[in-house]
Amino acid sequence: MPRTIKNLERVAVFSEESAFLKWAYDKPVRRIDSKYAGVVHSGDLYPLFPVGDSPTEEVGIKLGGDKFNKKEHKIFWPSNEPLSFRDYCPSETKWHIEVNRFGNYVVFNGDFSFAEHLSGHLADNGLSVLRVDQSSRPADNGIHYDFFIRVSSDHEPDQVRAIAAKYFTCSATPQLPASELNLHEEVHDQSEVLIWIDRVRELTKENEGLYTVFEDYEEEISALREASQGKEEIQNELSRLQERYENLNETLSKVRERARSDQRLDTLLTTVLTQYDNIAVFKDSVRLITEEFPKVEGLIAALHTINNNDAALTTLRGTSNWKELRQHINTGDPNKPNMGRIYLKNTGGLNYVIIHKKHDDKDQQRLIRQLDMLNLNDSVFLYPHSSNIV
Repeated sequence: MPRTIKNLERVAVFSEESAFLKWAYDKPVRRIDSKYAGVVHSGDLYPLFPVGDSPTEEVGIKLGGDKFNKKEHKIFWPSNEPLSFRDYCPSETKWHIEVNRFGNYVVFNGDFSFAEHLSGHLADNGLSVLRVDQSSRPADNGIHYDFFIRVSSDHEPDQVRAIAAKYFTCSATPQLPASELNLHEEVHDQSEVLIWIDRVRELTKENEGLYTVFEDYEEEISALREASQGKEEIQNELSRLQERYENLNETLSKVRERARSDQRLDTLLTTVLTQYDNIAVFKDSVRLITEEFPKVEGLIAALHTINNNDAALTTLRGTSNWKELRQHINTGDPNKPNMGRIYLKNTGGLNYVIIHKKHDDKDQQRLIRQLDMLNLNDSVFLYPHSSNIV
């Protein structure tokens, strides 16, 4: 997929009654009617809307509401363009029910797209829709509306009015439950730790680079000393290199001191991973995160979900009650971003967790076969709020 397409990391999914159901991850954004943003979920295209007054700038979709055929909306939203949302509520729409000898008429203001969706709403609720068209005359209340929908006279006017009212009456925009907002805030609160982790990574790379140059200078100085034999120009070159060597050694000492003051990356990760009350993390996972997860925000969010016992899991066949987190974790690797995996087993109320980056199917199956070999009471796990450092 081209990188110019806007892709949402996650979208909140709500029921028809505005209850939060789950998160949908990694959703490309499409244009609806060339001007509104939407995403595909379970085969249908739903319009996006901002979620309540959340400070987290989350967006969501509502099942049972308006939906579109994704084949008719194939244009994707550019990554550099802000999202534009369709009004969640048609609260200002003027409408009326007219009853005459031809049937029941729902008359209203709006465009053709709105009329089509209202017609679908009436039909989905058991009404026989006979015609949808633009109004050519005023209704019986003297107002000339934009459109009308003719409904069979077999239905009572009060029934038609009640079903139509459900479409025109709108409640407040759905809200995320407090637990989901708290999860976001908890992950956000760890941003300072994540910044320290990135900083230590940079220092580690700088340190390794200086070691390489340092060793090169040591070899060159040693060779010049052996070949100098009193030659003045070599002595001058030796002096210059010696000065450079001393400056480099001083710089290396400063980098070492900075790295010590910032603590080792493994120590920082251990501090984060042992904060949970219901999770024990496999120690070898710390080194894997250091080397294979350039970004850890998605991993931390997933661990919060497991700790709260809200995670969607799949049982691993052939194992003794080991499960896999259904959500695939974004590792931050631009070539294979969603290859992070989490395996866990709940024993005695504690979730024993193994974090893995999948390289291929054989690699994944090899790890799964080894899960039952682990001693869950061994010291190979980081237990909640422990101070043991890997």
